[in-house]
Amino acid sequence: MQREIPALVVVPDAGVGRRMPVLYLLHGFGGSYTTWQNITDLRPLADACGMIVVCPDGANSWYWDSPLDPASQFETFVAQELPDWIDARYLTIPSREGRAVTGLSMGGHGALWVALRHKDRFGAAGSTSGGVDIRPFPDSWEMKKQLGELKDNPERWNAHTVIRQAASLRDGELALIFDCGYQDFFYQVNLNLHEQLMRQGVGHDFLVRPGAHNAAYWSASLPCQMLFFQRWFARNAPQPAVTASGRRVVYIGDSITDGNWGKADGKPSSQRNLWDRNHLFGSGYMYLCASYYLGYFPDRDYRFFNRGVGGHALGDLAARWQEDVIDLRPDVLSVFVGTNDAERHLGRLLRADDPKTVPDFDFADWERTYRRSARSGPAGKSCVENRTVHALCRTLREDR
Repeated sequence: MQREIPALVVVPDAGVGRRMPVLYLLHGFGGSYTTWQNITDLRPLADACGMIVVCPDGANSWYWDSPLDPASQFETFVAQELPDWIDARYLTIPSREGRAVTGLSMGGHGALWVALRHKDRFGAAGSTSGGVDIRPFPDSWEMKKQLGELKDNPERWNAHTVIRQAASLRDGELALIFDCGYQDFFYQVNLNLHEQLMRQGVGHDFLVRPGAHNAAYWSASLPCQMLFFQRWFARNAPQPAVTASGRRVVYIGDSITDGNWGKADGKPSSQRNLWDRNHLFGSGYMYLCASYYLGYFPDRDYRFFNRGVGGHALGDLAARWQEDVIDLRPDVLSVFVGTNDAERHLGRLLRADDPKTVPDFDFADWERTYRRSARSGPAGKSCVENRTVHALCRTLREDR
């Protein structure tokens, strides 16, 4: 939206120095990023539940990407931009297993709207006193500024209401909790959503209690919802990796990997000195990695192998894949290649009398070769994932 959006971030004291899940907490119509903190002190709740709480400002957007107003694109903000920004600056669990979203009134609608449409980003969602069906209120809360008049745009209103979005939800796709007070003007639409989910066989928590559409109700509702999310986070938290022993780690690539290991000056691996311990790993990044793990974890029996050869391109690696990768039976494989492929192609362009006569770089064949090598890893498993080469492909395309 080409502007800064304020947000309040509450980090538990216990969260300093370790990764924690995040609850995105959305305000209602007429509110702001400070609304929730004014309703109830979020700090003890965040401490008790062990989660970071993020309260963004949603203006009066209903958290849609408005089809009419390019300055109101809050679905993209809450679903994509804000979590990416938070993950880059705080110790979070940067996956759907570490994210939940809920809110009050307009924010309850927004939380379910965003989660239903971005299940890859949020694993759990909630709503308290949420406007989960907007159609009974066509002249209220500036919704027609975002969508146009209901009578003129019924399909658009149908497409932008939560209860219709939930019609395609399958059991287990989202952990859901929503509640509403008996005296709330949104009570009936919440009851309708509950009954629809029951008919669909979608598991969810639906709570009702005495209360109206006010801060007293929301301050009592939030701790219940946060307890629900705390338990969901605990069940779905990524499990710590089990420390392995005896892992064989192979680094293969060009000169940046080579580092003159084996004192070979560019010779093939088979002609290098494999017994000179002073030069076994070369002098580059591979040497630093191997030294760190062998020095700090000698009990784990790691085995490191440098198989970088200066000047090699992807085709050269493919030609020696059997000897330098498969025969070594690696558990972990690092591939760092692509610079020389680019250099050779650019060199042909520079040396040609007419660069237009030089065929374009065959990206498709390059990728096929790369993936074919990856599939030939130990036990037929793909053991290559190298973002550097994919970034290089993009750079080559842009430069071309």
